Amino acid sequence: MNSADTLGWQVGDLIGIAGSSYSHDQQEIVQIKTISNGVITFDTGLSYRHYGSSDATKYLIHGIDLRSEVVLLSRNIRIKPVDDASVPWGCQTLTTDLIVPSMTPLIGKSIFSYVEFSKCGQYDTQKAAVRFFNSSN
Repeated sequence: MNSADTLGWQVGDLIGIAGSSYSHDQQEIVQIKTISNGVITFDTGLSYRHYGSSDATKYLIHGIDLRSEVVLLSRNIRIKPVDDASVPWGCQTLTTDLIVPSMTPLIGKSIFSYVEFSKCGQYDTQKAAVRFFNSSN
């Protein structure tokens, strides 16, 4: 199974590719045309060079890692528990305020858009899939 199969990417998906230079405006959005043997082909050519490697470049380029980030834009986020019948728990997303040892307050904030929570919450309790606990906002 190749990495595109593992990620669940499909022909027709939109992919966002961040720039990998000192210029901030070299990001691109392309559509997957084919996936074959771990090689993804796009419907159009890329306008800019995008660097990718398993090794960080920050030690070579003045502390800056110039590898491009790649994101799937076609589908929304789905949050769901592991499929394991022996564990009757769902999952939770918790937002809370926190005071760290230096006594600096950290204010919790969650912003969700197009997120699906499936089979979440906590088994046999009233704890919901999304909870705000001791949160000032």
